Amino acid sequence: ADLGSSLATVLQPMLEKFASCMKSLSEAWNGLSPGMKDAIVKITLIAATVGPVLIVIGKIISAVGTITSALGGLIGLLG
Repeated sequence: ADLGSSLATVLQPMLEKFASCMKSLSEAWNGLSPGMKDAIVKITLIAATVGPVLIVIGKIISAVGTITSALGGLIGLLG
């Protein structure tokens, strides 16, 4: 019980700040026009899609580099 009350004492100010921040964000969101809300949602979706695509492209480029190095070494051994 002592640990629980200590934890609650420590977490309460953080949770209150978090709740206040969420309330402010909610009020700001509600104050936006429908067009602005739509634009924000679309930009967020694009950003969420681009991240994983860039990771995959990076892995493909890395794999091509590894294969090229291996082939270069093999050609050197054969040449």
